[in-house]
Amino acid sequence: MRAREYKLLLKYRDLFNNMPIPYVKNRILYDGDSEDIEVLEVNKAFSEKIIPSKIILHKHRKEIETTLIGPLGKYIKISRHVLDTKESCEYEYPIGNYFFTIIIMPSEEPDVTDVFFADITKIKNFQKDLEVYNHKLSIAIDAADMVYWHYDIRNDIFMSESVIAKRNFYTEKGHLNPSMHKQMSLENGLLAIHPDFRDQVRHLFSRLISGEISKGHLEYKLIDLTLYGGKNESWEELLAEAEYGPDGKVVTLAGVFLPITERKLLEKELRDARDKAEEANNLKTAFLANMSHEIRTPLNAIVGFSNLLSVADTKEEIEEFVGIIESNNSLLLQLINDILDLSKIEAGTLDFSESDFSVNTMLDEIIHAALLKMENEHVQLIVSKGLSECIIRTAKSRLMQVIINLVNNAMKFTKKGTITVGYDYLKKENQLKFFVKDTGMGIPKDKLKDIFGRFVKLNSFAQGSGLGLSICEMIVHTMGGNIWVESEIEKGTTFWFTISYTQ
Repeated sequence: MRAREYKLLLKYRDLFNNMPIPYVKNRILYDGDSEDIEVLEVNKAFSEKIIPSKIILHKHRKEIETTLIGPLGKYIKISRHVLDTKESCEYEYPIGNYFFTIIIMPSEEPDVTDVFFADITKIKNFQKDLEVYNHKLSIAIDAADMVYWHYDIRNDIFMSESVIAKRNFYTEKGHLNPSMHKQMSLENGLLAIHPDFRDQVRHLFSRLISGEISKGHLEYKLIDLTLYGGKNESWEELLAEAEYGPDGKVVTLAGVFLPITERKLLEKELRDARDKAEEANNLKTAFLANMSHEIRTPLNAIVGFSNLLSVADTKEEIEEFVGIIESNNSLLLQLINDILDLSKIEAGTLDFSESDFSVNTMLDEIIHAALLKMENEHVQLIVSKGLSECIIRTAKSRLMQVIINLVNNAMKFTKKGTITVGYDYLKKENQLKFFVKDTGMGIPKDKLKDIFGRFVKLNSFAQGSGLGLSICEMIVHTMGGNIWVESEIEKGTTFWFTISYTQ
């Protein structure tokens, strides 16, 4: 009988010695108030993975605590509890570069415990890597301003939750901190979406729920402008994925909301820039075509009538031809000057040097020069001064250029009546409102919107390049003002423009 027991004991010891799990057998010693420990037995796995048996076997607390195991206070306390209650206990403990789950069990021998060490190092490293990965992911989600959402199809519960990445710098652990939680029905959730896009979102959800597709995304405009910064318009992208139950049917939908307002606004700016570039290219082509035509017309007249001078028979014919040549010379010079001014304005190089001067004196000079040029005795030039004395600081040459251009146009299209040049002082706006009013032929209503366009000529037989009003508009805008026109057929036209009253 004893031989059989001895064989069983040997098998038992052989089993523990060859176990892949480290094992140690300890005795808890009591000496008054102090507690000690003695290592009675260790297996091969313990000797290889933790501490060699020759270093720890039959050693006591003081010697053991100098090894990688370290302080034994907690271990002895737990072992005492195990011996008192006769119940196993386990806890996690690092030894060197490894993490173990230590399982302490009461032995049949008095004050003796059987201790097993389950290596959980890989699990701990995986958890640590997962925490780092989750923290980086949460930072990315937070930076992208994403909002999680989840839709319970059966109960019609739509939930959304935004998160903020947090990290405990003492424990080096990261986590997601919920900052906003909303719960509602799907239809109530759709109320935040602009009505023009709601049916598209419903259709996407319908396809996902039916199993037609497993993933989907959609961009749409929001009706609630406060969701992403309160801009003039707000856009969002929805990413959605179906989640399936055991029976293979879709049970929930989940995904994220992404704010894309900045991207949409940038796309709009790029489209506008492209359209403007295309428009500028078309204008350039039209400009070159019109300029070629406008230059060719006076040149042909100059060349043609210059050739006729040599064969003119009478003095009257010579004077008539010279007059036509001089008129076309002036027209050609004005066209070239207009083109140069237009180019300078667009390039930002046109001189806008400011000076102090009297507006009333300037108007008198303009009227005097116009009277010298005007040949129609049926038209009267009138000046209207809004202030008895008005000294202003602005670009005098450009202000005169605008008024002279408007006066010349009025003289060109007014056969009888009056042309009034003047200004009013707008006290509330602190502006001067200039006007040139005539009793001429007037402008058709359908032409008013194009009147400030380049090469726009209401009367193709009238002299002029068709650039004057376009240049006037650009000058007035550069000076910080506005220009507009009012007109009635056969009753006359009034051009208005404003500039700041800077003294």
